[in-house]
Amino acid sequence: MTYLHGSPIISHGRLSTANVVVDNHWVCKVTDYGLPMFRSGDNRTLTRKDIESEMSVKFLYMAPEILQMTDALAIGTREGDVYSFGIMMNEIALIAGPFSIELAESTVDDIISQIIDKEDEPFRPSLGNCQIAKFWVELMQQCWDETPHNRPTFSTICNTLTDNCGHWQNETADEKSLRMLEEHSVYLETAMKEKMNEKTKLMQENERLTRKTAKVFKHLPR
Repeated sequence: MTYLHGSPIISHGRLSTANVVVDNHWVCKVTDYGLPMFRSGDNRTLTRKDIESEMSVKFLYMAPEILQMTDALAIGTREGDVYSFGIMMNEIALIAGPFSIELAESTVDDIISQIIDKEDEPFRPSLGNCQIAKFWVELMQQCWDETPHNRPTFSTICNTLTDNCGHWQNETADEKSLRMLEEHSVYLETAMKEKMNEKTKLMQENERLTRKTAKVFKHLPR
């Protein structure tokens, strides 16, 4: 992204986890950029009306100032890309999609409206009960700052991640694969325990209701 922002393309415009692929060496590759330049002769532009009618999840990655533009939303800005990266950081922390916690109770359209028509605090995705490193939370919040020029550049983002996660850079492909498998194993084990606890609580509640119902029927006239 640092290279992209310094090139004639200027910005991605539609950065999301769907546009980042992983090669066989576990290296992330950014894709789907530069397309607005190829479509520069197309007179069609993307308006807020289009957003409200399409209600697509991809708009959840767009910065408030981009969503408020009257046209040419797909072109984007450097600061808008940084905001999108902040949303992606939230996805990585939760291992879920954008605004996954909020979407459990709201629609995409409702969330986009809250992002655009903010009243008090800027509307951003929640981390819920997720335990994540302090530097990650701080960097994520800086990336989606309401004021575009307050957001860090991708060069600053890379330096921050390197300072805090740099020990992973010297890993071989096998070591990285093994570490990822171990981390995934821990995640699955934790998720399984949570599911089992939920199931146990549900069974206990069913037993309680069954006993309560039996007592009620016991006192009914025969």
